Formats: sequence, C-alpha cells, structure tokens
Amino acid sequence: MTTITPLHNKIYIAETKKKEESVSGIILTGNKGGDTVAALVLAIGPDVKDVKVGDKIMIDWSKCQAVTVDGVQRAVIKEDDVIGVFED
Repeated sequence: MTTITPLHNKIYIAETKKKEESVSGIILTGNKGGDTVAALVLAIGPDVKDVKVGDKIMIDWSKCQAVTVDGVQRAVIKEDDVIGVFED
C-alpha cells in the first residue's frame, strides 16, 4: 500500500459514500444538491491547522484534485477549501 504525505496546506481525503435507500427499498445514487460531499481525512500536510487525520469533513468536490492511488480514487484539497468539520 502506498503512503501519501501531502505538502504544505494540502489534505489527502477519501469521499465517504452514504448508501441511500427509498422507503420501498430502491437504492438511490447520485449527488443531490451539487458537488458538496462528506470526506474522511487520510493524511494532512505540515501547515494544516484546523483538521486532523480521521476527521470527517464537508468539501466542495469540484475544488479537489482527484488522484488514483493503488487503483482507488482519492483526492487532495487545500485546507482553505474545506467547508466544515463534522462534530460527533
């Protein structure tokens, strides 16, 4: 497995996909409401201040740089482009 260490204020993330189902059991796909999605922080650069590895964050997917690592799609985003951090 390849290890990624982001530089500067970059954050390496994985989009978290939520399985949505209708009342009748039909699985819904697609992204309602635009490109805003939840993501899991996998690694952070040394200049990142407000998020940590393991945080679940809200991002605008269109601001991400998509990358494929070990055959899996991931993304890199600047900390300034993070919309918010989910509180558990």
